[in-house]
Amino acid sequence: MKHAERRDLPLQGPNAPARPIGAALQWILSGPLCGLFRVRVHGLENLPAGAGIISGNHVSLFDGILLFAIERKYRLTIRLIAKAELYDVKLFAWALDHLGCIPVKRGTADRAMITQASKALIAGEKLSVFPEGHRIRKGEDERAVDPDALGEAHGGAAYLALRTASPLIPTGIAGTERIKPPGQRLPHLPCVDIVFGQPIDPVALADSDPAFAALARKEKITQLTEMLMERIQVESRRARDINARRRGYTLVD
Repeated sequence: MKHAERRDLPLQGPNAPARPIGAALQWILSGPLCGLFRVRVHGLENLPAGAGIISGNHVSLFDGILLFAIERKYRLTIRLIAKAELYDVKLFAWALDHLGCIPVKRGTADRAMITQASKALIAGEKLSVFPEGHRIRKGEDERAVDPDALGEAHGGAAYLALRTASPLIPTGIAGTERIKPPGQRLPHLPCVDIVFGQPIDPVALADSDPAFAALARKEKITQLTEMLMERIQVESRRARDINARRRGYTLVD
């Protein structure tokens, strides 16, 4: 089987193929990454047993890497969406396909990604989608990342949630912005905290809110995205507060 063909196959369940290379990569990398960055996960009880769309703030390349790293430690299965540019490097493409990642062409309505992501969610898998699509820069300095800011959100996560009746899990990530600060050659080893908030269920929302249920799909996507971003802001703040206290600081508004 060509490794690219694995993108359409489930990660779990009776029809899931064996992924010895992906399992080996996870076994090799998960422990050291979680240990080096002292990763702590909060709110695991908020993750549904089946499908869900993990949607968080995006301040570092390490956001997705550490979501991958926590899978083995916390016995999670999360299918990551990775920017298509990474697949231009053959070694990266080989590794990402064996890990079950899905490539996305940013800035376009990527139908292949939507189809693959929908199949994964319908099969009961968890998917990680960053609504902002890219890391958020601070002010006029294109190198600096602002951990307090959320960028303009895309509607992909909300669209997938509505299309597959899957809950959205607002997620806050803190500490990753300090791993490779601008102008720093070597990475730092800060502690990292990941907070999963209570899910937003579009089906339950439509059942409890007739006004939302009556909206056209495009308006539902807009409203659901706004709600998601508000909740991500809350969970991001919680994550930064927990992270600051671990380092002996207190956040000030």
